[in-house]
Amino acid sequence: HNDDDNNMATPPALPVPDGYGYGGRIGVVRAHFPQIQGDVYLDHAAATLFSPEQVTEHHRRITASLFGNPHSRNPSSTQTTAAVNAARTAILELFETTSEEYTVVFTQGATASLKLVAEAFEYGSWKNEAPCTAASGADGVDVGDGHADGPVFAHLLQNHTSVVGMRQAAIARGARLQCVTEEQLVQPQPSSPCPKHGAASGTACNGHNLFAFPAQCNYSGRKYPLEWVAQVREGTRAVATDACRCPGRWKVLLDAAGYCGTSPLDLSKVPADFVCLSFYKLFGYPTGLGALLVRNESAALLSRRDYFGGGSVSAYSSRHLFHVPRSSVADRFEDGTLPFLDIMALETGLTVLQKLGMADVQKHTFALALYTKRVLEALEHYNGTKVVVLYSTSTWTPETQGPIINFNLKRSDGSWVGFAEVEKLAGIHRIHLRTGCFCNVGACHESLGLTLEDLKRNAAAGVSCGDDNDLIDGRPVGSIRISFGYMSTIEDARRFLRFLEDLFVEKAAAAPRLRRLYHNDAALGTVSSAAAAACSNTKHTTHGTLDQVCLFPVKSCAAFRVSEWTITDTGLAFDREWMVVGANGVCLTQKKHPTMALVRPRLDLENNVLILASTGHDELQLDIDQPAGQKVSATCQARVCFDSVRGQDCGDAAAVWLQAVVGIPCRLVRQCRDEDSSRSCRLDKQQGSAISFANESQFLLVSHASMAEVEKGRRVAVHTLQLSVTIQLTPPHPNAQVNERRDDATAPAVPIDRFRGNFTVHCDTAFVEDNWASVVIGTQVFRVVGGCQRCQMVCVDQVIGSVSREPLRTLATFRRFRGRTFFGIHLVHDRDKSTAPYTIRSGMPLVAENHVDDEPG
Repeated sequence: HNDDDNNMATPPALPVPDGYGYGGRIGVVRAHFPQIQGDVYLDHAAATLFSPEQVTEHHRRITASLFGNPHSRNPSSTQTTAAVNAARTAILELFETTSEEYTVVFTQGATASLKLVAEAFEYGSWKNEAPCTAASGADGVDVGDGHADGPVFAHLLQNHTSVVGMRQAAIARGARLQCVTEEQLVQPQPSSPCPKHGAASGTACNGHNLFAFPAQCNYSGRKYPLEWVAQVREGTRAVATDACRCPGRWKVLLDAAGYCGTSPLDLSKVPADFVCLSFYKLFGYPTGLGALLVRNESAALLSRRDYFGGGSVSAYSSRHLFHVPRSSVADRFEDGTLPFLDIMALETGLTVLQKLGMADVQKHTFALALYTKRVLEALEHYNGTKVVVLYSTSTWTPETQGPIINFNLKRSDGSWVGFAEVEKLAGIHRIHLRTGCFCNVGACHESLGLTLEDLKRNAAAGVSCGDDNDLIDGRPVGSIRISFGYMSTIEDARRFLRFLEDLFVEKAAAAPRLRRLYHNDAALGTVSSAAAAACSNTKHTTHGTLDQVCLFPVKSCAAFRVSEWTITDTGLAFDREWMVVGANGVCLTQKKHPTMALVRPRLDLENNVLILASTGHDELQLDIDQPAGQKVSATCQARVCFDSVRGQDCGDAAAVWLQAVVGIPCRLVRQCRDEDSSRSCRLDKQQGSAISFANESQFLLVSHASMAEVEKGRRVAVHTLQLSVTIQLTPPHPNAQVNERRDDATAPAVPIDRFRGNFTVHCDTAFVEDNWASVVIGTQVFRVVGGCQRCQMVCVDQVIGSVSREPLRTLATFRRFRGRTFFGIHLVHDRDKSTAPYTIRSGMPLVAENHVDDEPG
């Protein structure tokens, strides 16, 4: 532990901004959300929370009376129709409008609403069209497709994926595409004529353009000017300089899905033609239900339909191509029976927002975001370098910024912290946030400065949306987002800030031993020359004993403990020679499938069989010499293992058995022994030691003494309750956290098998292995090639397959360097210096040589 906390630059104590707490009622509001107890939920931009009262009131309502299909005409159906219509009215009231101006079309969510507009919008055609002289992307970002002339579908660069995805349908309907930035949305001179039709504005065209933009960017929280709606519709703000700007020829689609849960929207002042919503973003429940609000004067433009369903037509013929759509836009597009019981759940959620008042919700959530932003900006490492890089372009007023903060973290040396590391550690601390690009590629790439060439390189390196690839060539490919909801509290913000301060603010330079453990940079795949030199020039020794030997015949399944075992050119014989792959050929691990710990393989070399066992299941025996099936390809997607590997499928019997235990379709694959299937140790590139399906090395060594130190740290309950001098973050209910930590402190000790070592050793000093350059066990010599970077897999109980927060939570408090948490060391076998027969046995003496610049311990 670092004791030199006073070296850290101290930001000032920050008051909570005005507007927080609903005039002191926040405690009452929060009391309606008991499911949050002990957790910090900061992912409201993805889905806000519902209160149990919403569900119980909904249940009371639908069980207190009889509700039938609204397409029928009996009393129960009539009652349903009335309830659905009441919900439509309540929705319009929330947005300060009426059914005279707008129609509510229920959909499955905002994305379904966008898809409806994309497929139904009638762009029409242009009369007396002059040739287009401007390039498609001349004034915007060239999207590289679309018609050379004609009506335009334009969208802001920072739109959600579901809006950008409308472009394919737009092209199919004769539109050309324009992707614009905020700076390119200019206001032309009032007297300037339409660029297409000159002074004859409005008389030469009968087509329409469509502009889509978000009321609030889901990436950064930037609120875009709602006056754009009227200006674009009236032709006083140019979206595309060469497009028609005749009044009434531009229609506006407002993506309000992420805006309306924390900000008021008055459609009597913001006359958007189409507004999309998802109700779970407003008040959490129900999911799978949204709406498209259609301005009645623009409803006729939603005229293109390739399908009609039950209830959407007033007449049709089965024998002939004849049908008559219903006159109401809601009736035309609400195919089939509405989810009427779900719609009846909206009333309670809408009532909550109405009672709180959206203006007060906006003040409350903005105050939380502003407070958090100010503290983040003040965080500094011991050397004065900033910890947080914010991605924000707003002026940070309630009118220009929503309750979203997007950022990345940097270390004291200026290098980036990967967002995956932050996300995993946050989860262990019961903090719920989101990482990646958040389905907003335009905003993400603009903020991170990623070019098209970068994207192509990243894709070639295996980066995919939603994976753990957070740094490529040391640069971030995504970021971290936190967002507040109407029930969020200042305690949520403070616990999150304390988490960042405890784990990511460096209070002193890292100890040399931790620096050495990182001498292999997994992001770059290189070994430093200084580390290599240190390994070859050693002195000082440490003595110990090999306590136990374990191998893991099936990767990510239970250990097979042995007293004596043979060493091969890839490690312990049969260690991680098999792996389990999913239906897509991807290697499965306990990180996502902790039930794999219940698969307990063992080897019977006398009978030459691999035996798979699990409580409650018959044992399965597989012949070691005769694997069944044919060669297949699979990609091992562990954190530092992106090799494409080939293996032999072990047959249907193994697949059926594994599916019964693991719970998903999967197959057993054995590593091929041909030259094309060989893999090299990533930590030992200089000598290219061969490995099996293991992630990083041939062997992993862990120490009982080090485990005891971790356990000691876990039991120090006051450690995470101490308040740093840098920020005043005193929680109002400390006893709740004390009790939680006391429960952890009195829990049974975390066993060392969580760390899945091949060699478990006894030494006198904790973490003395950090200093080792080489190890001799009996007559076998091993080189140390780096420290083992730990992930949430160490939190899986290897006996029952359950998941907890320990020991990773404790490790992260004092065993982290450059964003990675270390425990144990990786070894490779030095066959040239070892003595045959190449075997290892429990009880053998151990002698380790330390790096030349270190004293043992």
